[in-house]
Amino acid sequence: MVRTYAEIQALLDGRGETPSASAIASLVPEGPLLLILILGSTNDAAGKPDGDVALRARLAVDLYRRACAAGRAALVLPSGGVAPGFSFNPTERPHWECVAAALEDAGLPAAALLRPGLPALHTVEEALLCRTLASHYSSRAGCGELQLLVLTSCFHAPRTRHLFGLCFGPHTALPLRCDVASVPTCWDASARAAREAHEAAALEALRTAPFGPWLDYLRAARIEAANRSRRWSRRLEPSPAELMSLAEGGAMAAAIGECGQAMEACDVSSAVPK
Repeated sequence: MVRTYAEIQALLDGRGETPSASAIASLVPEGPLLLILILGSTNDAAGKPDGDVALRARLAVDLYRRACAAGRAALVLPSGGVAPGFSFNPTERPHWECVAAALEDAGLPAAALLRPGLPALHTVEEALLCRTLASHYSSRAGCGELQLLVLTSCFHAPRTRHLFGLCFGPHTALPLRCDVASVPTCWDASARAAREAHEAAALEALRTAPFGPWLDYLRAARIEAANRSRRWSRRLEPSPAELMSLAEGGAMAAAIGECGQAMEACDVSSAVPK
């Protein structure tokens, strides 16, 4: 299923089936907000998400708790959609519900979970939907500054940084702060290498031969030239210490992280499949 850029934007129309700026504003009526977006992965026919979702959820909950302890307002937004024949999610309910369940299992309070989640089917949709949601929120009178922190697995981080790096920042019409944190993966070395190869090819295609909704967005934003560059993705990876500082509201220096860098805040041992 391929949705156009206009169709993706139209998903966030406030019908209650998708996250809305008004829902966020009702939970955080004033002041700055840290929005932690946990990207989707896969789940089986029973709705059980893979091990990487558990790792992302654990870090999301830790960061949420740190933000609260520092007196910051924070919400966690799960992502993942549903569509006929969608191999990543062979159920009839959106994947974000599986992610939400993993977040609650990891200890996230129900009040911190933004429902409904993003109904995205892939990373391009996640970036574009998040941009639309953030734009709606930032344009509301009385809403405070929005900071976005995206969590994904290490092999997926380079493509995520590229997409979100072109959706947020001073070179776009939405210069809010966005960071992408890479979380260790539960996959073994062979599977991880295969995924890294797939991601590298997908990223190269996005940069050199964009198509579909991503190309539509680039043309609408007039940043096709920026898409061919790696400049905007290099600033989106915080180090572990800076990640904690972001959650706690401290100042962050620019940093370039390694894709496979293990987050000190995330103990992965119990999430690796036996």
